[in-house]
Amino acid sequence: MSISMKRAPTTSDGRPISLTSRFRGNVDPFFAGSGDNENGRGQDALFCIHWPSAPSAPEDKAFDFGFCDWIYIAKGTMRWINGGPGDFISFYAYAPATTVTPNAGAGNCNLVATGMGFNMIVAAAGNGSHDYSDEVPVPAFDADGEPNGYWAWDEPDTGKGVMSFVGDGKSMYNLYDATLPLVYWVKKMPMLGDGQTVLHPETKARKVLPHWKFKVTVHNEALGPLQVSWHLDCARRSTL
Repeated sequence: MSISMKRAPTTSDGRPISLTSRFRGNVDPFFAGSGDNENGRGQDALFCIHWPSAPSAPEDKAFDFGFCDWIYIAKGTMRWINGGPGDFISFYAYAPATTVTPNAGAGNCNLVATGMGFNMIVAAAGNGSHDYSDEVPVPAFDADGEPNGYWAWDEPDTGKGVMSFVGDGKSMYNLYDATLPLVYWVKKMPMLGDGQTVLHPETKARKVLPHWKFKVTVHNEALGPLQVSWHLDCARRSTL
């Protein structure tokens, strides 16, 4: 019996080739200066927050965006002009609430109180208290990092795909009827003068689901004509 083994890539003199990559091999790099919308990938507003003129009092401006497919995020770059003392930027991802509507006795789900002011959604066989739609999965893991949720996602390469109720307490996601923050990547990063910074954590790229959204908030404390822009170093299966 012979076993065929695929050879690892080598140089012309036989030395092995090893390349460091932030992304897996079946995705393409995607440098995002805007999010996606109903018109296509990268067709949303440019990533920019600015004050054409100085505000009369300290003010926050926010910018929400998202992507229609899952993406990997490796790093980001931000630039600013006219920053002053007290000006800062924050950036985080959040999960919008799964939509629920009352349908007593005939709904496709029931709501289970979490004790934190919102409810977990569990499926029902047409006899529930509510109907759910526009599902938004929220990661569910115990203190040891093991999945302890009740919903599974089919993980298509494009689009939001389908959520399925498993009910075993060992799945990766839960659904909730409240908007929940997921992670802060930038928290009150000061901006002074004119500058640029590359935010490059020494970790592997993070996978972000298409259901989730991003919010950038800029605080203008110094009352200047502040300008801020950014872009993300991403990868995805389809870039067109």
